[in-house]
Amino acid sequence: MLCIQFLQLFALEEPEQEGAVSGGKLPVKLEICSGFGEWVIEQAKAEAGVANWSALELRYDRCHSIFSRMVFEAVRCALCKPE
Repeated sequence: MLCIQFLQLFALEEPEQEGAVSGGKLPVKLEICSGFGEWVIEQAKAEAGVANWSALELRYDRCHSIFSRMVFEAVRCALCKPE
């Protein structure tokens, strides 16, 4: 069984934008079956400093696509691939 520790995965940071959660604890939003990552990457960019995003995908080719988008667009998002 896989158990993801989101508090360890995302370092606690101070919010950067108006409307962000105070106290440095940002909510974690999870996109399940993220496809090729278009939507989740756009959401992660739009909510940078307001929420932490994580993508969960089952297929390796889609994981590669999401990871590539994250790297080339410099977006902070966690990518999970269950066994």
